[in-house]
Amino acid sequence: MRTALTVREDSKTVYAMLEPTKDIMIEAIHRAIHKTGVFEGGQVILAIDGQELPIRVSANGCRFINYMGITFMEQNKNKNSVYAKRARAGEHITWGIRINNWLFITDHAIQGKI
Repeated sequence: MRTALTVREDSKTVYAMLEPTKDIMIEAIHRAIHKTGVFEGGQVILAIDGQELPIRVSANGCRFINYMGITFMEQNKNKNSVYAKRARAGEHITWGIRINNWLFITDHAIQGKI
């Protein structure tokens, strides 16, 4: 597991904490978007940074979440693209979108820059 060590101290104690890296946060969002099953009345809930964020469904039927100014959305399988074809074949594909930036996320890799 990829983590970052954060050190903080007060007058009596030094605290060393392992915190998830950005890649782990992105991986958690990706997994939540592609989670199957029914939870909390039909919604998957992602608990991240002490917040509970619901995975929502867009007008085109794709699951998505907005987090820290980035929209993370599953690949639309109804499109006529190479990525849609891969998604129809069972690959989990998520896009992270912010103005002029993007991420391409699969179960095996994260590409792009946000």
